Amino acid sequence: SSKFASAVKKNLSSNTNITAGHYSTDVSRYVNTDGYSCKESGDADYPYVVTANVSPALYGKALTLDGEIGVTYYFDMTGVEDPEEYELIAFIGGTSVETVFAEPRTIDNVEYYRYTVYVSPTELDSSITAYLTYGTTTVTTPDYSVYTYCEKAIKNEDGTWNAEKPLCEALLNYGYYLETWLGETSTINILSLDETWTDPLSETWGVNLSDYNKTANGVTGKTLALDGTGIFIRLNIDNPTSYYVEGIDDVVYGEGYLEFKVPAKEMSEIFTICNSDGTTYTTYSIYSYIKNYVDSEDTNLANLCKAIYYYSEESIAYGTNWQ
Repeated sequence: SSKFASAVKKNLSSNTNITAGHYSTDVSRYVNTDGYSCKESGDADYPYVVTANVSPALYGKALTLDGEIGVTYYFDMTGVEDPEEYELIAFIGGTSVETVFAEPRTIDNVEYYRYTVYVSPTELDSSITAYLTYGTTTVTTPDYSVYTYCEKAIKNEDGTWNAEKPLCEALLNYGYYLETWLGETSTINILSLDETWTDPLSETWGVNLSDYNKTANGVTGKTLALDGTGIFIRLNIDNPTSYYVEGIDDVVYGEGYLEFKVPAKEMSEIFTICNSDGTTYTTYSIYSYIKNYVDSEDTNLANLCKAIYYYSEESIAYGTNWQ
């Protein structure tokens, strides 16, 4: 900022107009001025600088599907001091939930700080209450949900949600069939958002999954973990730490199993589980599981497999538009 010569005059009146970046030799004149604060400038001639008290501004919210389902909040931190000190506090159904700081993203030359709130697939229509805070500064946000995002996309009233619409339909359908499989009553009704929508599960299943093996190398203890925050491939195996998954860093090792989360757009990929010496132990895919159980006598499980497949296909079709 440039220095203003008028700032050092001793006869400044009490109604002097103050602008951000206004340097001064005397802090007392400005320290209690509404909307501004003073701090040391590090300049010997003008030891104080007046700055405007700027709060972060909520820019927008986006759907996040990076192995989990969530909402990412974007905040404009232009002019905000110490933006990295802010934290997003969030609640779902009155219960505090963890938030994750995502890498800032630059849009139209403005850097936005991003914070993600993840939800279970059974909580797609649960309201997220959130606020950004740093000390005494708090920025509240309107209650939001994944369903709110999907509702706008599916209705597509302004015609700009053509790519998101089929993805959101498939996502909500997946949530509906997951809740049904878990024995819960889902409140999701896509027809209330688009009366022309047709559930793809009502059509004859004619998907060719011949490239996916049900089992490999005689291993049968492969399954999915479906009732958490995302979809995991789980391998039940002795001494799980003796194995690793090629290309996957975040492998969870438990007693008698290893598992890893699969992003929505990577469910068609075949993952390789390796021995400690680098040789292949077995391979598996979300689609391998679907192939194994899509004809199950358990109708709810078969429907869930189909719903996961269509959700995956729409996620892949969405391409590189992820937030």
